[in-house]
Amino acid sequence: MRPNIRSATLPIEQKHSYAARVQTDTMSPVIKRGDVVLVDPNRAARCGDYVVVQLMDGDVFIAQLGRRT
Repeated sequence: MRPNIRSATLPIEQKHSYAARVQTDTMSPVIKRGDVVLVDPNRAARCGDYVVVQLMDGDVFIAQLGRRT
């Protein structure tokens, strides 16, 4: 059985970009466990974007960037 693979062409800077496999379902249904996300650390994040956040203790998670109220 072939896995369900979604793909897209993204305008990312390849030199420092990386891919990460999602390990939890905390962002489901938008991002699911097993999905691979592409990260471009050189791209400026905007309100509504999904971003990768690394805490000082080393934990890493994906969050949707919101507006500070």
